[in-house]
Formats: sequence, structure tokens, C-alpha cells
Amino acid sequence: MDRPSRKLAEQNAGPFRILEKVGNAYKLDLPITMKIHSIFSPDKLCKDSRDPLPGQTIRPPDPIEIDGENEWEIDRILASRISRSKLQYWVRWKGFDEDSSWYPARDFKGSPHAIRDFHEANPTKAGPPRRLDEWLKAWETDSYLKDEVDDDLPA
Repeated sequence: MDRPSRKLAEQNAGPFRILEKVGNAYKLDLPITMKIHSIFSPDKLCKDSRDPLPGQTIRPPDPIEIDGENEWEIDRILASRISRSKLQYWVRWKGFDEDSSWYPARDFKGSPHAIRDFHEANPTKAGPPRRLDEWLKAWETDSYLKDEVDDDLPA
């Protein structure tokens, strides 16, 4: 144990493969370096946190800080719409469950390729943003784009 106190040690170890059920308990495939009995009561076991049970959630990843702003990585754009004459996107963020919020197009200036790919695959959906070409050029040249009034307007 490399902790200053046993109380600060990891509370769970693993994951370990279940070899067999022994009565109400389970025999686990433990490494030989663990000098403990390999049969455990089910109330001492929990599912691997990377593969949660229904209703369990995995802790989402921390945001990336860019220019003093917290940013998350887009997994996939699910939909787009026009609301009050402004373009919005519904997005699944990497490491998060599906989000039920719509975000203004200006929030995706840092991910113009994801928007372009979404609209190439879904040409009948609302959008793309009016300034998408400028966003792509700025991204490729690593330039900063200030917010403009027409960032949320569709083309």
C-alpha cells in the first residue's frame, strides 16, 4: 500500500472476472499478488464503472480550457433547428449521456468540421450557419474569430 493511511486507500479494486457462482457468493479471478480469499458475497461486489448498470452514470470527462473558456468535445450532432430566426444544434457530448438542450450555432465556432459534416450528411436539416466558411478558415489557420451578430443565422 502506497498511501499514508489505510483509510485513504482505494475502496474498490478491479475489475475482476467472475469465474463461477458458489452458493450465493462469487469466485473471482484475482491476481496471485492479492493474498486474499477469492470468494465474495454479492453485496461486496459492484459492476465495472466503465460498463455501468442501467440507471448508473459514469462521471463525465473534465472540460478542456481554451482561451479561458471551458470546452467539451462533440461526439455527434443529433439535430438542427431554427428557433426565433436563430440556428440551434442538439449535440451528444463525448463522455456524457444525451443532452436535452439546444445550443446556439455560435457555440460551435471551435468545431466547424463537425457542423460541416453534419450538414453534408443531412442536407435537408436547418442550416448551416451563415459564417461556416469563415469558421473553417479560422480553424485551419488557428485564428481567433470574435463573436458577430450573424453567427446564429442560417445560410
